[in-house]
Amino acid sequence: MAEADVAADAAGKPAITINKSIRCFGGWWLRCAHDSTATSTRMSFSVYLPRAAGWVAGVEGGSSGGDSGAGGGGGDGGGATRVPVVYFLSGLTCTDENFVTKAGAARYADAAGVALVVPDTSPRGDGVADDASYDLGQGAGFYVDATQAPWTPHFRMQTYVTEELPAVTEAAFPLDGARRGVAGHSMGGFGALKFGLQRPDVFKSVSALAPICNPTTSAWGIKALGAYLGDDAEAWRTHDPCELLKRGARPAGAGATANGRARCAQCLAADAPAAEGQHDASAARDGHDARGARGATCGSDGGRGTGAAATAAA
Repeated sequence: MAEADVAADAAGKPAITINKSIRCFGGWWLRCAHDSTATSTRMSFSVYLPRAAGWVAGVEGGSSGGDSGAGGGGGDGGGATRVPVVYFLSGLTCTDENFVTKAGAARYADAAGVALVVPDTSPRGDGVADDASYDLGQGAGFYVDATQAPWTPHFRMQTYVTEELPAVTEAAFPLDGARRGVAGHSMGGFGALKFGLQRPDVFKSVSALAPICNPTTSAWGIKALGAYLGDDAEAWRTHDPCELLKRGARPAGAGATANGRARCAQCLAADAPAAEGQHDASAARDGHDARGARGATCGSDGGRGTGAAATAAA
């Protein structure tokens, strides 16, 4: 993983504020914020630390509010144990809290001894570009680094998710960067698939729920990629999971996970020439679509699958 510039305190620790800590299934959900160098904004994110991590609120900086340079005990002190981590990317209009409150993933993460990190879906703030529509601008960052005005100054979600956020969270919390997975739903499923294919050096497991698999043929994708990346069709294709698969990209350890969670990439590889728009590589459950209800219904599957895959990743 490339070295990322990270805002730090005087002691060189990531400057993170823990705004909320909630006991959940034996572990802890934390709502955090920090000043991002990638987006040049204040960014919020949520972290779930399972019991296996040995993190305790109120110990060595793990307070429920205020600045915590060590991010709540950090990865090196207080008897903490580094655990595998899954970065979960949410869909359109979401914040970092939607997955936390709706998916019920903490139960499975704690059982598997896996941490979860949930970023926001875009930079936010009064000085950040936005659009009146729900599928562009704030809440719809599409996990790319924008090259077009007015998005360029802040919309750098690819750098944020693949470089800065792992550097920040893994320095502040007991997370094992060698066992790092990525998962997502809808727009976040698109981000998870493309990051898994673009950066197998960063993410060792990939899971997606109802992802936007072929954005260059999807109305959502065409609108967002055109706005953020301009009219260069080749630039679009470098972010399209189906196009990446056609060109030979594969996630780390494809086909090697014991529970078969690599099947998403395998099905996409087989279907890529004919894939269109919202192609779902796994069978829909009882007619559920790509919206939030499906995310909640399948949240337990995602929690189990990503947990097992990240635990197995070396």
